[in-house]
Amino acid sequence: MIASLYRPGDSWLHRCPAIWKLLTLVITGICMALPFGRWWFIGVLTPACAIAFVSAGFGFKEYLRQIWMARWVIAFTVLAQVFFQPWPRTVANTVRVLDLVLLAALITLSTPVSELLDGMLHALRPLDALGIRSDSIALVAAITMNAIPLVNANMRAVREAHAARGGRGGIMAWAVPLLVISLKQANELAAAMDARGL
Repeated sequence: MIASLYRPGDSWLHRCPAIWKLLTLVITGICMALPFGRWWFIGVLTPACAIAFVSAGFGFKEYLRQIWMARWVIAFTVLAQVFFQPWPRTVANTVRVLDLVLLAALITLSTPVSELLDGMLHALRPLDALGIRSDSIALVAAITMNAIPLVNANMRAVREAHAARGGRGGIMAWAVPLLVISLKQANELAAAMDARGL
C-alpha cells in the first residue's frame, strides 16, 4: 500500500481534477527551467503558493511547516551551487526548487493517491500505443511525488520519539531508525509491486 498524506477537505483545490493539478505542476516546472523567466515567475509563484495553502484550508502555519520540512532539500540545493554559481542565481534556483516542492506538497495534501494514479494514467495512456506501460510510469510518478513529504513525515515522527526519550545519542540516534523505516517501507512497496506484476 502506498502511504498517503492526503487530508480530506472540500476546498477548490480538493475539488480540482487531479489531471489539472499534475499538468499545472509539469507546466510550472517547465516555466521554471526557462532562464529568461526566472525572477518574474518566482515573484508570482512564491506568494501564489502561500495563498494556495491558505485558500485550500491548510493554513499559513502548514505552509511554513512544509518549508521547514524541506529544509534539508534547501540546504542541499544551496550547498550544491554556492561555490560554483553567483549568489543571485543560487538564490533563484533554490527558491525555484522550494516552490516546486511546495506545489507537489499541495497536490499530495489535496489529492488521494488513487486519483493521482488515475490522472497520470489518463495523461500517459497514448504511450500504450508505443508499447510503453503507462500504468507503471504513473505508479512510479505517484510514488515519487509522495516520497519527499513521506520521508519528512517519517523524520518528524522519529525525531519526536527521539526527543521523548531524552534526545541523547546525537544525530545517529534518529538517523539510523529513519533509514530503517524508509528501507522497510521501500521493501514493502517493492514486494507489493512485484505481486501485481509491475
